[in-house]
Amino acid sequence: MIKIEQTSYPLVWQVDREYTLPATSGQVRWNGFSKCFEVCDNQNDGRWYKINNTIELRSDPQIGEVLEWAKKRMEYEKKVEKLASQYPAVKDAKEKLDIILKLVENE
Repeated sequence: MIKIEQTSYPLVWQVDREYTLPATSGQVRWNGFSKCFEVCDNQNDGRWYKINNTIELRSDPQIGEVLEWAKKRMEYEKKVEKLASQYPAVKDAKEKLDIILKLVENE
């Protein structure tokens, strides 16, 4: 089992690399001494071959900025909804703005 813990940014992705797996099929084990997975070549000599179990995770520093913007935008929209529920003029203006934004979106 591989457990990945990440604390700097909430979103990460695995970088695909050419896998360096042995060209054999067989039993897989965890070698606690070498801290690696290994596969046994049952057809030949029963030798255990190391499986490269390293992964590379990357994160983009802009993700933090995007999430901060999204949080602010969500708060803004909540405030607009609250004002629209309290004031009919704001509700009317918001409905008209929503229509305009849909027209722009569909262009």
